[in-house]
Amino acid sequence: MNHRQIQLVRSSFDRLEPVRTLFADLFHRRLFLIAPALQRLVDADAERRDEALFTALRELVAGLDRLDLLLPSLASTARALSRRGVTAADYDAAGAALDWTLHQVMTHDPGVVGAWTDIYELLAGVMKRAADDPALLPPPPLPRRTLVTQGYSDRPPPSHRATLPLPPPSSRFA
Repeated sequence: MNHRQIQLVRSSFDRLEPVRTLFADLFHRRLFLIAPALQRLVDADAERRDEALFTALRELVAGLDRLDLLLPSLASTARALSRRGVTAADYDAAGAALDWTLHQVMTHDPGVVGAWTDIYELLAGVMKRAADDPALLPPPPLPRRTLVTQGYSDRPPPSHRATLPLPPPSSRFA
C-alpha cells in the first residue's frame, strides 16, 4: 500500500458517496450470490445494512494513514467475526464482491479498482491472520492526550509582579 493508492481510494470514496445506496445494494447482492451463508451475519434491514457498510468503509478509508490504530482494530474485529463463524473464504468472497461492485460503479477508472483491491487484500490478510493467531497484533495504543494551551491574550494577568533588583551601577561606565 503506497501513498498513491491511498489517495486513489480516498478520492474515489468521495465519488461513491452520491451513489452509496446503489453501491451498497450491488455489493450485498453480489456477496449473497457468491456466499449466501454470509447473509445471516448482516442486518436484514437493507437501509441499516447499507449504512453499516458505508460507516465501515468510511472508517477504513480514514484510517489508512494511521495503521498503528487501524490494524489492531481490524484484528479485534476479525477475532469477533471468527467467533461468529467467519472464515478466510468469507474474506475472499467479500473481496470478490467488492471488486465486482467497483467495476460496475467505476467503469472508467481501472486504476482506482486496482488500488481498492490491493488495499483490501492487505487489510483482509491482516484480519485472516489475526483470526488464526490472537497474539498477532497488540492492542491499539492508548489515545494521545491533547495539550490545551491558552493564547497569549487569554492568559490571566499575574497576581503579583516579580521585580528583580537592579545591579549596582558600575563605576567604569561613569
